[in-house]
Amino acid sequence: MNVIVSACAGDWMAVPLQHMTLPSGFAELALFASGVITLAFGIAIAYIAFRGYRRNASRPMLFLAIGFVLVIAIPGTLTYVLYVLVAVVGVGLPVDELVLAGLMQTSEIVGMACILYALLGQ
Repeated sequence: MNVIVSACAGDWMAVPLQHMTLPSGFAELALFASGVITLAFGIAIAYIAFRGYRRNASRPMLFLAIGFVLVIAIPGTLTYVLYVLVAVVGVGLPVDELVLAGLMQTSEIVGMACILYALLGQ
C-alpha cells in the first residue's frame, strides 16, 4: 500500500493514498458498464431534446438538453476520462480532488436548475 507521511499539529501520521485499479471482478465490471450505459442514455436524451429544440424552436427543450448535458454528460465523461488516465495510463490527477468534485457538483446543480426551468415552462 502506498502511504504518504505528513505532520499534523506536531505529530507524524501516515495516511494511505487512494489506490485505483482496473475492474477485475464481475461486480466491478458490471458497475463500470452500468455507468457507461447511464452516460450513453443521458447523451441520447440530451440529443433528442436538442433535436426537438431545433425542430420546434422550443426554448424549454433547449434548456432540457443543456440540463441533461450538465447533469449526466459532463460529470460522467470527466469521471471516465480521469478513470482511464489514472487507472489505465497511470497518470496522476491533473487537479486536486476537491476542486474536481466541486466542478462536477456545480455542473450538476446548474444542470438541475436548467431542467427545472424547462419543466416549469416559463
